[in-house]
Amino acid sequence: TFFESNANIDCLLEGKGNITQLRSSSALALMRAIPVLAMFKKVATINDEAGRVEIPVRPPVHKDLVQGLFEHYEFKQFMAMGERVYSIGGK
Repeated sequence: TFFESNANIDCLLEGKGNITQLRSSSALALMRAIPVLAMFKKVATINDEAGRVEIPVRPPVHKDLVQGLFEHYEFKQFMAMGERVYSIGGK
């Protein structure tokens, strides 16, 4: 079949596709659609390097300084959480 002989869209985009099995009206429609297919391929291709984000190194927690800030700004709920508050943000 047509789809088996054209394993991927690159065959059609490079002009190497086998469209002899198609009716002339289908082949003409496909040839007219090639610029649109090229655009769709570009949009649909996932670039795994473009979205790569480096996770920054988490700085050490200075518990005495944090506790001092909690006391100064009267963050009583955080002070009541004790050690649990330092795990916020994960590790």
